Amino acid sequence: RTESRFPASEMAKYACFIREALGKTKGRECVPSLEEILVLMQRQEMICTVHCPGAPACSVAISSHTTAEESPSVAFVSPQVAQELVSRLGLSQSPNLFALYEQSRRREQPVGSTTLLADVLTRFE
Repeated sequence: RTESRFPASEMAKYACFIREALGKTKGRECVPSLEEILVLMQRQEMICTVHCPGAPACSVAISSHTTAEESPSVAFVSPQVAQELVSRLGLSQSPNLFALYEQSRRREQPVGSTTLLADVLTRFE
């Protein structure tokens, strides 16, 4: 209602941002983390650190609805990030793919292609 009555207001901008995010998000495995809630309130994305073998770690911006597979040829978070990691890993001429893994002290497992990365991060909070 606020969005239609006061479309230029800050509250309407929040409503639009959250509505779009919810429209893209499937059901969640975990409740949003405190960090996720804080960045959503600021209409920003979360920063996720990706550790690559033989390369320095890189920071990646993700949203609440970013899945492990958002690029058709590489299982990762966005085409730009996928291209950067493919370059860093020397896979630009290779038909090989790579995957994300969730690692804790107790286990290591691949992150499914439809898994929300925000849920993976929440499990570590």
